[in-house]
Amino acid sequence: MDLTRWRQCWIELRFGYLYAESAVILLAARLWQSFWLFICLIALFIGLAATGWLTGLAQLWHLLILAAFLATAVWAFIKGAATFHFPHRAAVEQAMEQAAGIPHRPLQALRDRISVDTPATRHLWQEHQQRMRAARAQVRRARFHTTVAEQDRFYLRYATLLLVMSALIFSGQEAPPRLVAAVQPGWPILVARPAKPALDIWIAAPDYTQVAPVYLARAQNTSAALSASA
Repeated sequence: MDLTRWRQCWIELRFGYLYAESAVILLAARLWQSFWLFICLIALFIGLAATGWLTGLAQLWHLLILAAFLATAVWAFIKGAATFHFPHRAAVEQAMEQAAGIPHRPLQALRDRISVDTPATRHLWQEHQQRMRAARAQVRRARFHTTVAEQDRFYLRYATLLLVMSALIFSGQEAPPRLVAAVQPGWPILVARPAKPALDIWIAAPDYTQVAPVYLARAQNTSAALSASA
């Protein structure tokens, strides 16, 4: 295999790799463009739930806020799904050409066919295809570009990220049970709420009295039980 064929194989491999990367980048950009509000709402609920704020509310308010979050999240998802489209081949190739600043759509031109096949037009067509192949070797990876910054004028995505990170860091191991309790406003729906700590207290008389231990009432709160024993 001569040097020209090696170079051609390398160009094809490079183009295939860049095309796959560009397709993933473009898909991620379109997902974020369409569903950023839905993602922020879900993250906002997780952040509030991890702080334990929802479980501290009255049952009615907890239920109303949970219903409002659910309705808003469903609306945001439907709105995003209506605007989302999977990137097709032409869109991926155009994004690669724009990233490299190449005009005249060379990737599309390479798939064109000659309309009038004469010796003169065939010669011109071959020169045109060679220029397009040279331009094809210069394409680059597509850029991640969205207009979310223009839509999110109140910086909701940054505030949500800060809330979630802070809540998860400060709640620590209490975050999972708080998340479970946040989705059930006051009654068991799918998973029972974590049981409150219980403490059994009894008074043991000396052995010579032959009196059985006297059990006190079970305390459902650890602090109350400790104060009672004191």
